[in-house]
Amino acid sequence: MEIFTVENLTFTYPNRNFPALNNLNFSIATGEFVVICGQSGSGKSTLLKNMKPILTPKGVKIGQILYYGKKIEDKKIGYVFQNPDNQIVTEKVWQELAFGLENMGLETKMIRLKVAEMASFFGIQNWFEKEVNHLSGGQKQLLNLASIMVMQPDVLLLDEPTSQLDPIAAADFLEAVKKINREIGTTVIITEHRLEHVFSMADKVIVLEKGSILCCNTPSTVATVLAQKNHPMFFAMPAPLQAYTALSQQKIGSHLKCPMDIREGKNWLTEVLKEKKLVKTELPETITFKKDVVLKMKEVWFKYDRQGKDIVKDLSLEVYQGELFCLMGGNGTGKTTTLNLAAGLKKPYRGSIKTKGKWAMLPQNPQNLFVEKTVKEDLSAEKYSIKEIVELVKIESLLEMHPYDLSGGEQQRVALAKVLLLEPDILYLDEPTKCLDNEFKIKLGNLLKELTAKGMTIFMVSHDVEFCGRYADRCAMFFDGKIVAIDTPRQFFSGNNFYTTAANRMARHIFKNAICVEEIVELVKENYRISDDTPPKQKEAKNEAKNEAKELLKTSSKKTLFFLQISILLLTVLTIYIGLFAFEKRHYLLTNVLLVFYAMIPFFYKFEKRKPKAREIVLLAVIVAMATVGRAAFFMIPNFKPTLAMVIIAGICLGKESGFLIGSMSAFVSNFLFGQGPWTPYQMIASAIIGYFAGFLFYNRHVCVWIVALFGGIATFFIYGGIVDLWTIFYMNSEPTLASAIVVYSAAIYFNTVHAMATVLFLSLFTKPMMQKINRIKNKYDF
Repeated sequence: MEIFTVENLTFTYPNRNFPALNNLNFSIATGEFVVICGQSGSGKSTLLKNMKPILTPKGVKIGQILYYGKKIEDKKIGYVFQNPDNQIVTEKVWQELAFGLENMGLETKMIRLKVAEMASFFGIQNWFEKEVNHLSGGQKQLLNLASIMVMQPDVLLLDEPTSQLDPIAAADFLEAVKKINREIGTTVIITEHRLEHVFSMADKVIVLEKGSILCCNTPSTVATVLAQKNHPMFFAMPAPLQAYTALSQQKIGSHLKCPMDIREGKNWLTEVLKEKKLVKTELPETITFKKDVVLKMKEVWFKYDRQGKDIVKDLSLEVYQGELFCLMGGNGTGKTTTLNLAAGLKKPYRGSIKTKGKWAMLPQNPQNLFVEKTVKEDLSAEKYSIKEIVELVKIESLLEMHPYDLSGGEQQRVALAKVLLLEPDILYLDEPTKCLDNEFKIKLGNLLKELTAKGMTIFMVSHDVEFCGRYADRCAMFFDGKIVAIDTPRQFFSGNNFYTTAANRMARHIFKNAICVEEIVELVKENYRISDDTPPKQKEAKNEAKNEAKELLKTSSKKTLFFLQISILLLTVLTIYIGLFAFEKRHYLLTNVLLVFYAMIPFFYKFEKRKPKAREIVLLAVIVAMATVGRAAFFMIPNFKPTLAMVIIAGICLGKESGFLIGSMSAFVSNFLFGQGPWTPYQMIASAIIGYFAGFLFYNRHVCVWIVALFGGIATFFIYGGIVDLWTIFYMNSEPTLASAIVVYSAAIYFNTVHAMATVLFLSLFTKPMMQKINRIKNKYDF
């Protein structure tokens, strides 16, 4: 029998131009376990709150939700919130369990019986008399669940209930929910981002996308649909299911049943490899990390009360510049306290803490950062340009909303934007991935790695083992007030039973240190590449020979390209010199053709040789167009143009070959607007050389804007001015002399100075924002 029937449900928040829920139609049968998932802002929490009228937010509602075909009864529906602290109203555990029953007017005898029964069911009896504020996060959430279930609801609604729990507490909590569903028969409807445990428990999965239902079916069917669509939500599916789908596409293991949990995943992987003679069972360690220490904690002790127990005990720790350091451990062990100590928000009573540079912090509760009525006002209060960061964390549509009206994931992204605006040297993050969907976690991970590559240090406290395993440089386990283990992710997670990734638990009986799905897939495919007819030693020898050949070819290609680049520079000078004396009055024709040819050689060698993607060519073309339009914008001011600034920025972001290409093409294309002539090749080769040197000096290095601006000024005056003025010397004088050269260069000092100053100015203004734009495009499309 259908307990919920949703018919044509549309819901729109006040002052919003688009609905949060859009024409939803589905039904839920009595006793079903239903998982609602989707990306942040897809409408999960809004849908759940519409199923409990007392929590339905203010807005315009169209359509209806029927409960057993009638109007919903609030008292029959229990609700568990994301944050455990938001639901607790009393001081003692037993009081919290009895609170709802007392409000229902039950007799004391009946209340005691029900409380005792529920405390026993959930194993709460050992901390029955405790004060609520002495409980861990997992205990608080379990208490919330018990205090709801003691009132015997027909339906249990849970809104991301494990988002603030450590892996062990989250697994225990979800097992309790499963027990309620299976043993009591309560209908369970749960929204979750962490699908590893809950997905296999579900009878039905509903995937929301921008307020609409993308698919609604059994877990295996939903996973198949998401995989076929190559949808971002597929990568939130359980690790065994992801591995099965990826390898099935290679015709590996597809004849076996799709695994839905770790146990099935282990059995499936064993079957897949049982007839294979394994030649590769582990991956090499790739991180060797040792840089300047920016945070040093030595023998630190801390407690909140003089008579209280120590929260941090004899803690010593070093965090290095440019490192993403992740601190893990159970709820209530002292991780957040350690983060506050490192940031200087709390002072130890013993020990020392030293840091370098300015810092910013994203707290566990993002609402602590919000002080204005709209997101836009909140971000603008930092007095920085917010456009770049707004696009980066994808909150453009949220700017006019009150921060408190956002979902948990949206609040987290807005808070992250606010701290990133401060451009700190050290960034402290307390559970930054909670409430975030998998797609944005990937973007966040890439962003954090980009920031560390630029020298920022990130100290993160997290329960998200999958995120830490994929992106951290080092991970540490915090227990009993101190760090008990610290290592690179591959070493750290390979030795753990519970604080490890789902992929590692699934594959550790075969592969020693695979910690993510991609690594399992890589190792399986590697073993499948080995022919059964070829002895392993011969195959290894072949692979080694193949790798050596690749390296030799790569080295040879680099040497060839370097020789080609140097040759072009020498040929340019030689061609101009010979052209002056060998071709009489028509000398410029052949000379200019040769110079254009030189300017194009790197493009055909470097870009066409590796068959670039269309999107890369589009990016280069857009930069050339911007350089050309920039020159047009300042057409009325002689020699005051941003073209060379754009060429230099392109070289810095994309490398010396791209800088050469963009330099030559920018000069060529822009001259269509201002008139072609025999001077054009000189401008092309001069711009190309500057772009080349910009890439040679600054590509893949930490860039200081004033040094780039200084380089731009010098290069514009001496390289561009020196080469372009040669045209005047060679072609305006039939017999050039040293005296005539001095006259030409002297007369050009004013124009070259104006051009150099313009380049310095434009580089000072646009280097940083343009680099951010181009680098973001590079990262997004994996150039």
